[in-house]
Amino acid sequence: MAVASIVRFTFRPEVRDEIPALVDDMLRATRAFAGLERLDILLDDSDPDTWTLYEIWTDRASEDAYRAFRATPEGAIPRLGEVLAAPPILENFVIRD
Repeated sequence: MAVASIVRFTFRPEVRDEIPALVDDMLRATRAFAGLERLDILLDDSDPDTWTLYEIWTDRASEDAYRAFRATPEGAIPRLGEVLAAPPILENFVIRD
């Protein structure tokens, strides 16, 4: 069963100009990861420091494998902790056919 993930990042205002390049670098590995069917970047017009990712995964195992990859040194995102104002918020949903 397909899974939708919503990940919300709140960046520090002083790094606002760096966010597009950082997110592009971060998503290169995400887009290449097995099981990812769709990835959209959602921007809040009223809050330029909040970026939300909408991801569709083929199944829970693919999404779990991706999150496990991001927890490894190879999958870690350089500087992410330095530029975030708060920890990312992750929500997962099963997609009902």
